[in-house]
Amino acid sequence: MTHTASGIQVSTAIPPHAWPKRNWLLLAVLACIIAVRLVSAFHVYDVFRDEESIHGDVLSIMATGRDTHGKLFPLYTQVGHGNAFVTYTYLYPMAVLCRVFGQSVTAARLVLQALTILGCFLLADAVRRWGAGARCWRAVLVVSLTLPWGFVQANRLWDPALVPIYFAVAFWFVTNVLRAGPGGARSWHVAGAAVSLVLLAIIYPPNRIPAALLWLWVFTAGWREGRVSVRQLALAAACSVVASLPLLYSFRFHPGFNTRPLELFVFNNRPFGLALLRLGQSFSSLFNADFLFVTGDAIPRHSLHFLFGAGGKLPSQVVFGDHVPRYSLPIFGMLGPLSVVPLWTLLRRCRFVRPVSLMAGVVVATALSVGLTCEYTPHGLRSCLAWMPWAVLLGYGWDAFLEGKGRWTRAAWYVAYAAWFAAYFAFYMLYNR
Repeated sequence: MTHTASGIQVSTAIPPHAWPKRNWLLLAVLACIIAVRLVSAFHVYDVFRDEESIHGDVLSIMATGRDTHGKLFPLYTQVGHGNAFVTYTYLYPMAVLCRVFGQSVTAARLVLQALTILGCFLLADAVRRWGAGARCWRAVLVVSLTLPWGFVQANRLWDPALVPIYFAVAFWFVTNVLRAGPGGARSWHVAGAAVSLVLLAIIYPPNRIPAALLWLWVFTAGWREGRVSVRQLALAAACSVVASLPLLYSFRFHPGFNTRPLELFVFNNRPFGLALLRLGQSFSSLFNADFLFVTGDAIPRHSLHFLFGAGGKLPSQVVFGDHVPRYSLPIFGMLGPLSVVPLWTLLRRCRFVRPVSLMAGVVVATALSVGLTCEYTPHGLRSCLAWMPWAVLLGYGWDAFLEGKGRWTRAAWYVAYAAWFAAYFAFYMLYNR
């Protein structure tokens, strides 16, 4: 207790629910997690053909301005000899970064891991700007850094690896627009939100529906609440059109650019009723517990179990042989309690604040977008946009769960999450030996 000049007693003790200004345990946990993620870039020994083609185009553009097909400063480039394409939103940032940090596959993976980590910090800062308590945004930071989807996908040299940083930047601008004070949002925040959402839609085709819906929701809500003026709405529309011109040009003058999305569209050359049934099946499969918490994706190239190589075997089979039970090392299965507990707490306590509703909407819109494809569902890579909003939901859920708990309980939570992530990394190392 201290006494002020007026003689009033004021308590200087830290309230039980508050965090100290310097949380050394948190800093130690974050440092270990970041170090593990960066080290993981050195332990991915196989390179898929898609990665070889995309990274070859990046290096060719960096050196000559032409891709491997001879196109000068292309807006997009063909992946190998197939009908898939990578756009300028991946090619040119990676060409610049490879020029600065190195041209090797490992250097590129380190860059992608670093950008994903930066995206996690931006995501946490956006949550902090919503007015959430320190415990909430720190929980979002820890969860986003440890979710295996972002950890594994950042080690692959393709455009989905940049989706997290594009989403984090867009969410940061969206937050600044919707949390603007009485004077309204700043014009550069409005322009940034518009452009970043368009770039999010361009970087990877499955993002187009969620990004478009988020654009409409943000600026409609901002205008109705008086945070965005009519002039700023016009600015957002103009910036969006300008940012969309390269994509619109590709649609208009290069029909092959949209061939694969049309081939995968569930309503393409199918009876409406059958296509609607397939959409419902694909949508629901993305929320299947076996897919989310046990086996992951069935496609070897995308699965969190299979992505590490080892001839398509599970880690338990690699370490102990084919005769052991399939789930003898259920590290991935720990995602179940680590996700169900906070989500149940969030629902039970009805913490439907705006960021929670917004991120839940992005998850559902992403699942809908992926469900509109008719090939290989559930598909973990196509739904890569969803894991960052998922981390926000889990962060708010853990905030509700830890509310009123003592400091030692929160410390135990940090240690438990770090231990689970260390176990998953050990899995990763064994799978790549």
